[in-house]
Amino acid sequence: MNRPSAWLKYLNPNLSGTAAQIQQVVCFPHSGGAATVYRPLASELAGDAEVVALQYPGRQDRPA
Repeated sequence: MNRPSAWLKYLNPNLSGTAAQIQQVVCFPHSGGAATVYRPLASELAGDAEVVALQYPGRQDRPA
């Protein structure tokens, strides 16, 4: 399941289930933060839930 988006980063994509079966946790980084701050959470939830984090413009790999 390929879901490209400039705004969303799928930190541990759950590709094994159907869309109806996938549980997602959507994370909003703090001011000045980036999506990768949620990588530890994604590791903890691997297999249980897919972690999706917003990547704001001007942060890490997103040009302003």
